[in-house]
Amino acid sequence: MIRTNPPVFKSETQFVRNRLVTWLKRHTEDDRQSLARFTTGGFSFAAGMMVIILADQLLDPSLSQEWVSLIGLILVVIGALTALWGYLKISLFKILLYLLETKND
Repeated sequence: MIRTNPPVFKSETQFVRNRLVTWLKRHTEDDRQSLARFTTGGFSFAAGMMVIILADQLLDPSLSQEWVSLIGLILVVIGALTALWGYLKISLFKILLYLLETKND
């Protein structure tokens, strides 16, 4: 027996679209916070890279060097994700919001 998906009604898609637009509006309200998050993430990323490079240059190959490099890697990942989230809130979410909002002309 072949199952088919039930048809999507216009009201259901409109409901999902309205929820998405509401979510996007809530996450794109504060540009200052988004820019601060983006720059903080960039600095955390750079600090993590510095920790990794300095651990490679200054510490002898040992378990402690690996632990310091792991801390640097964690900083890099956290910084990259924070900067990505800030960047998305600054740019991509606003573009999506512009495309998804219904025109009331």
